[in-house]
Amino acid sequence: MALGGDIRHVVIKDGVTVPEIAILRYIHSGGVTNICFTGKQDYDSGTERTRLTSRYGDKVENVFGVYGDLPLEISSLNLPPSILEPGAEPIGKFPKGGTKKAKKQVTKHMEIEEEVAEDEPVEAV
Repeated sequence: MALGGDIRHVVIKDGVTVPEIAILRYIHSGGVTNICFTGKQDYDSGTERTRLTSRYGDKVENVFGVYGDLPLEISSLNLPPSILEPGAEPIGKFPKGGTKKAKKQVTKHMEIEEEVAEDEPVEAV
């Protein structure tokens, strides 16, 4: 994430939720880039709204309004492919097949492996 869109001030954030990506893009003028999937978090809209409001204040209302559910699926943000980590799986795509080792790119410099079952719902960013 380039703070204020300035590439001279880059911060790497890990464990960012889907609605948090939208808020960070709003705050930093689209300076959020190199997004890659590192895992799927289990959270609900109400709890996440409370957490984000405590961290980002009224920006949550500016982005999502006062009421209503937050987006929980990355595909609902309609992110352009240009802001994804180079070489990362496309949004909503993940290797299919039987149980196997699947590589997930965490950063340009590191990969992790995870067992993936054939019918396991997995979302890639």
